[in-house]
Amino acid sequence: MGCFKLRCTNLYHLKCAQTDGAMFFQDKTMLCHQHVQKTGPVEGELSCISVFRKVYVNRDENKQVARYVNVTIQSKKKVI
Repeated sequence: MGCFKLRCTNLYHLKCAQTDGAMFFQDKTMLCHQHVQKTGPVEGELSCISVFRKVYVNRDENKQVARYVNVTIQSKKKVI
């Protein structure tokens, strides 16, 4: 996840952002700890990031494995 502040390059995993003090919003945006407004509650701020519905991650595991194997083979070729 990236900070919504223009030109901010901070990127986080969801749990890392939460641990670091990021602020999450209902429109699925986030502000990192450096850009959080510290003046009380903000309109649209999420108080909890729990999801009470099923969430599916669509991924092609075969493609991921093939990519990993290809990168491993390419890196071994460079070493030799």
